Amino acid sequence: PAVSDETNQQILTYGMAIFAAVAVLRLIFSSFTIILLPVFGIMYLTCPTDESFDAKKELKRVYRGQHLPEDDPNKPKSWLEKAAAKVAATVVAETTTALGYTLTFIHASGFFTVAKVKLDAAELEYYWIGCLNKWSFAMSRDLTQT
Repeated sequence: PAVSDETNQQILTYGMAIFAAVAVLRLIFSSFTIILLPVFGIMYLTCPTDESFDAKKELKRVYRGQHLPEDDPNKPKSWLEKAAAKVAATVVAETTTALGYTLTFIHASGFFTVAKVKLDAAELEYYWIGCLNKWSFAMSRDLTQT
């Protein structure tokens, strides 16, 4: 049986739509490559070194509440609250690290580094992400809850 002109027109329309979709997708993916290549290059060049991570200093920052958002009720607001939090953070960080801790680094192909501090006595783990020449607190985990 012969294909009607109407069916031929539909096949041609669908074929052109598929061709146009493939062309648009290729254009999008090539622009992503052009845009993301410099971003990944900057991330690769600005990954902090393992030596730049100071576990005690970073733990003190976490215990002071530096990572908390400004509207968090647990974040110290006044000068007195900040001073008290700083003293408490120093005492807690020094005590827990004196009892032993394990520092582990996980490298993601040079784009970023994850630092894990496991406090043996407190059975806690803390995680930081190192990227763009700085260490940012990510999360903590209570090992007694597992």
